[in-house]
Amino acid sequence: MFRTPAPPPLPAGADRHPIPDLPVRGEHGAVTFGRDISHYLTDLLGTPVAPPVLVHGDDLSGVQVFGYDLTVAGLPARITVFPVRDPLLHTTLPGYGIELPGQRVPFEPDGYRDLDWQLATTLAATVHDRTASAAHRPDSAKRMPARAGVITDPAAFEARVAAALANGPVRVDRPVTGDRDRAELCVIGADGALFCLLYQPDSGQAWVLAVREPAGLLTELTGAGCTRPGFGLTGDLPYRVHALLRGTHRHRHVVRGARTAFDEAGRP
Repeated sequence: MFRTPAPPPLPAGADRHPIPDLPVRGEHGAVTFGRDISHYLTDLLGTPVAPPVLVHGDDLSGVQVFGYDLTVAGLPARITVFPVRDPLLHTTLPGYGIELPGQRVPFEPDGYRDLDWQLATTLAATVHDRTASAAHRPDSAKRMPARAGVITDPAAFEARVAAALANGPVRVDRPVTGDRDRAELCVIGADGALFCLLYQPDSGQAWVLAVREPAGLLTELTGAGCTRPGFGLTGDLPYRVHALLRGTHRHRHVVRGARTAFDEAGRP
């Protein structure tokens, strides 16, 4: 990816619109995007992060930019979205800047999918580093992504996922919206482990992106039996994932089990 320059400052008179806690029919995608970032931050850090204030206007050169102002673990943060000219592609792409007091947080998107999740994990990791010495937050690390985990017994792991898909609480974090979009499920196993699963409609493939063992860290997966970002599912499991997604058109919709199960466990 090309290197993103520093974000331009938003004008002092930019419009400010607080994003509501709950979705509103027909709301702009930028509003949903900002709310999703705050939801991911809440789950990653284990502390409430209110939806941001959407700030938008033209910078001094007349280029339209917008941003999200949040308070994360007591720190004011801003995420800025602005156009960047790619000299190689000879086109304009969206650039993203993350700023904390006295610090510009490095961020280069790993592709243009799941940018709300990418921005949230980058910001959460930086906030965690800045507050890691605070003794009053011993549980915050439990929500942070750990280094990639290695699956040494694919058959045993897949059996756990199959049992969770068959019986455990399921939440659709991202419904199927198109053949090329990835859908996302959050599944809780009988032992309290959380599995973050992805489904690709155009290929019919499903895989586990990350897992958090009970009282453990959120861990992205690699190792034996893994494909794509995480552990690839085989047999009838992709179709079981699709069956749970079918007919669901709302983000963060619990399709099986109690919502309180996810309130207690958080999102992987």
